[in-house]
Amino acid sequence: MKVWHLADQSAVCAYTIGGHSDSILAVAFSPDGQLLASASGDKTIRLWRSDRNECLACLTDHQDKVLDLAFSPCGQYLATVSEDQTAKVWNIPTEQCIYNFTGHTDRVIAVSFHPDGQQVASAGQDHQIKIWNFRTNEIILTIDYPDGWVLALAYSPCGRWLVNGGNDHQVCVWDAVTGECLHSITKHTDWVWDVAIHPINGSIISAGADEMIYFWKEQTREFQTSLRVARPYENMNITAVQGLTAAQKNNLKKLGAVEIPTAPNQKDSKLLPINFRKNKERFAN
Repeated sequence: MKVWHLADQSAVCAYTIGGHSDSILAVAFSPDGQLLASASGDKTIRLWRSDRNECLACLTDHQDKVLDLAFSPCGQYLATVSEDQTAKVWNIPTEQCIYNFTGHTDRVIAVSFHPDGQQVASAGQDHQIKIWNFRTNEIILTIDYPDGWVLALAYSPCGRWLVNGGNDHQVCVWDAVTGECLHSITKHTDWVWDVAIHPINGSIISAGADEMIYFWKEQTREFQTSLRVARPYENMNITAVQGLTAAQKNNLKKLGAVEIPTAPNQKDSKLLPINFRKNKERFAN
């Protein structure tokens, strides 16, 4: 895992964090920016200082891969979800699991804290979104999602709306009180891996496996703009490249390369040069 320093529209890797023994599947900064939490396939959650490579705690109560996590607005609690079909809430100062939610019947993929700091939304492969209160041990609302798996969740800043992305290529906006689907956005052509809501203007942002990032107005759900993630070999012509296996060609095509059939008696096409452009967008990974 790398932590990047962003300044002047550029990014510099500040440091690299090591400590997990399997893939890191989710990361989140605490609201005050002092902590960084990471969830891993090694069944653990680690808490780090955000300004240097120092692990402060390792949380170890899940029985399978930890797939997502979210800080509470006050920063004192951390919600996590796992392939073990549970969602948990941790007290960060004591490093203890204080609540274990067992209302799902399949692996739990996504989690989001309500702005009130008490309600939590979780969802996954059981085709349901559950909203529950970890303080009162109460399931507040169950939303059926029969068309697919829920891969991402995000509350609006006011807490009235809940947005999800799914493997059915949809972004759905829900009334978090009644469970009514207010709008369904179908612009993506592949799985929607993540959703977010701008904390000030309320714009909905969705990112998909179709390599597209879309921006939508909160109230009208009207499309605003889009970004496409540039692949490393975008539009590189590999038609005349010799010695590549079919599997290698397929892998290059997934990274943006193209293969153009040559017409009879036509000379082999020249390879397009590979140019690396300095990325002027701010990012972190």
